[in-house]
Amino acid sequence: MELMSMKGCRFVDNKKVTDFSFDDKTGCISDVVCDNETYKADAVILAVGTSTVQELTKKSATLSTREEFLKVLNLDASDLVSTNLWLDKKIRIPFARNVCSSFDDSSGWTFFNLNDLFDEHRNSPATILQADFYHANELLPLKDEHIAAKVMS
Repeated sequence: MELMSMKGCRFVDNKKVTDFSFDDKTGCISDVVCDNETYKADAVILAVGTSTVQELTKKSATLSTREEFLKVLNLDASDLVSTNLWLDKKIRIPFARNVCSSFDDSSGWTFFNLNDLFDEHRNSPATILQADFYHANELLPLKDEHIAAKVMS
């Protein structure tokens, strides 16, 4: 953020975006509205998830008239956490592909033995696992070590 600030980017804290304005000539967002304040914008980056863009689109008089934002309302999203683990030795895993459900009563998950699935890992002295957790919103704030422990459990 420091580099962007040095280049002229302005960050505004503790403000909730409520609407936008479009420049009809460029077809780009020209203003960001936060409550009763309007900020001119050369560019806007929406670094938020799908559900937040959907919420903004529904509440915005401007975005709700734009086809590219209306199409976002058709998206269905779920949070995903994916991790690869390199174990220090070979471990026998009966199946290369595994599907599990009711992990922590909220998310489903799959895990794969990459040694069995990919030639590039077949002769590795380590076991290489990939675990994907679906509907993983509760896992998103966890540190890597906690997610690795869940895979190993």
